[in-house]
Amino acid sequence: MNWLFSKRVIKRSIPWTVSTAIVSILYSFGAFQPLEHFVYNRFTNWRFDRNWDERLVIIAIDDASIEKLGRFPWTRDRYIPLIQKLTKANASTVAINLIWSEPSSADTLLAKVMSDNRHVVLSQAWNTQGKMLLPVPQLGEAAIGTGHILEPKSSDGIVRRVELYKDDVPSLAMATLQAYNLVWGNVPMPNPDLEFGINWTYRSSQMRQYSFVDVIEERIPLDTFQNKIVLVGVTATGNDALVTPFDGNDSAHNVHLHANILQNLLQQNQLRVPEIHWTWWVQLFVGMALAWILGQSKIFQQIVIVIVLSGGWGICTFGFFILGYWLPVAMPITLIMSIGLFSIVQNQIESRQHLQQMNSKLSYEAFHDHLTGLANRILLIDRINHAISLYQRHGYLFAVILVDLDGFKAINDNLGHLNGDRLLIEVAKRLSASIRTGDTAARLGGDEFVVLLDNLKEKQDAIITIERIQAAMAPTCCLDGNKINISMSMGMAFSIESYQSPKDILADADIAMYQAKSLGKSCYQVFDNLI
Repeated sequence: MNWLFSKRVIKRSIPWTVSTAIVSILYSFGAFQPLEHFVYNRFTNWRFDRNWDERLVIIAIDDASIEKLGRFPWTRDRYIPLIQKLTKANASTVAINLIWSEPSSADTLLAKVMSDNRHVVLSQAWNTQGKMLLPVPQLGEAAIGTGHILEPKSSDGIVRRVELYKDDVPSLAMATLQAYNLVWGNVPMPNPDLEFGINWTYRSSQMRQYSFVDVIEERIPLDTFQNKIVLVGVTATGNDALVTPFDGNDSAHNVHLHANILQNLLQQNQLRVPEIHWTWWVQLFVGMALAWILGQSKIFQQIVIVIVLSGGWGICTFGFFILGYWLPVAMPITLIMSIGLFSIVQNQIESRQHLQQMNSKLSYEAFHDHLTGLANRILLIDRINHAISLYQRHGYLFAVILVDLDGFKAINDNLGHLNGDRLLIEVAKRLSASIRTGDTAARLGGDEFVVLLDNLKEKQDAIITIERIQAAMAPTCCLDGNKINISMSMGMAFSIESYQSPKDILADADIAMYQAKSLGKSCYQVFDNLI
């Protein structure tokens, strides 16, 4: 029983094992990444927009500002009046999304203005050789902090995840939030060890942003920036643009990226990405359970289960995405569909094997005696016909032996039909053991048996076989403690030209058998025309 259960478990686990192996290989080659990126983009577009955080604004160095103030990059004295106005407006924090790593003649005055503000955060980065590009020391000392502005892009150019710390340096958004919390807020800080999934809640064109030149020329009221986190960065055409997950031509820049990260930090709505090992464990256990359930189901039920689970997982992940959790979509659905496919294939194979077994069983029962397992009359007639055909075309000699048990009715009457059946089974075993592999032993019914000796080299071979049958029946047979001597009369007929059908040779073998009975039973006779 335990062995059968283990075998069943192994069979049911085959679709899960094969599917898990395939999914693991695809995952190792990054095959799911493009699909996950596509799903991320779709979910971002399908979801309703979140409200933009009132504490956050962007001052954009846009095309209008460059057209008005001259070719970019500007000398640093351009930023002095901006910071002065933001200081006057009592902005909570000012983050400059520009790299100021080379000294400038305006640095002394700019540093003084930054010191007066006391809440300016500067940017830093790394060049292609890995060298850190820090703000010039004079400006760095005047700043409340610095943060990196790296853009870890996915294969399709969209930034979906970011390192809040790189080499112990916070991102610009993180450094800005730290500066904001020093004076104004108690915004919870995220775990720096966890991966930060960016939740693109707004298109760049819809973010609250004002043109640099409009602020300088005071076309924007200064109280607009009161108690606000202000990000200053380039959005003009021709500067390095970022691709966003939104449909349409939504061109963004690094300042929009960090504004979006800050929005996530302020509203605590970043995308939480579960650790991959937890994802694998859940998928493995759920996949195993699914394979077991599908193994008990019919094909239509399997298809319905796979469709419902795949669609249901897609809907669930979208719901979790809205709630701020970025769960894998492509890999689990691929695992579900793969397990479903292999379960259906396995079901088909098992059904076909079962059908073949049933057909084989029906075919066997159609041509064999149900009690003894010997050939029945139908199979015997077919083989005798074949033997007659070979004899007529090629002269292959064959013989038919008709066997009748002596006194079988008395055994049936005295010991019962059950013991009579046992005797017939024993006779069948001894008959089968006495003939060659290519010969046929058959039961016609009752206590009558027939042996077809096919493709004989000479008649003496048949005589040897019939005497071997006699010797095989000599040992007594024990039935319910009664020792029974098996006695049988046998008649044998050899193939001749006049035999055109099985009934002809069976009739002559029958005549020879009755001749043996008339001679005292328990012997055999060979038919000839003189009988």
